[in-house]
Amino acid sequence: MKILILNGSPRKNGNTATAIQAFVKGISANHDVTIIRAYDQKITGCLNCNACKKNGGRCVVPDGSAEWIDQVNHADVIVFASPVYWWGISAKAKLALDKFYSNDEAWHDPSVRKKLAVIAVGADALSGIQYRLIEDQFKAIAEFLGWDFLFSKAIQAADIQDLSKNSDMLAQLEACGKSL
Repeated sequence: MKILILNGSPRKNGNTATAIQAFVKGISANHDVTIIRAYDQKITGCLNCNACKKNGGRCVVPDGSAEWIDQVNHADVIVFASPVYWWGISAKAKLALDKFYSNDEAWHDPSVRKKLAVIAVGADALSGIQYRLIEDQFKAIAEFLGWDFLFSKAIQAADIQDLSKNSDMLAQLEACGKSL
């Protein structure tokens, strides 16, 4: 199985990266895992010009999105991992998510049955509304595309190394990886 993880954090070694590492640790070695850091990509906002609808699902804006959208095309599982910024995923992760519009018609095909998951890392308590808002957004996307929604994992971690000290949460993330 091909698993694509989109890391929406600007930090290379923060809590989101730690969450991804724990998740990947649980994934069986016979799965192919690719991690894309959104902040390493040139991603411009979707203009809703609809040129992609006449261009085989490829955005015509000259940024790097066509390359990683091709990776989404070939993935069986897509995991968005992002810090929580203002009750949602990071701006760069949202830009990447908006680029899904370019190929939504192909992915909306009933024969294309991908799986979607989200890992959200925020400073607020897990009872905070932002985690539910993020989960609901990804559930709605999965439902719209006809994909399976695997899980939403909310993580409370305020300081940069908080998650690395939380062995229980790291084990839960590893279990999420094992569930694939």
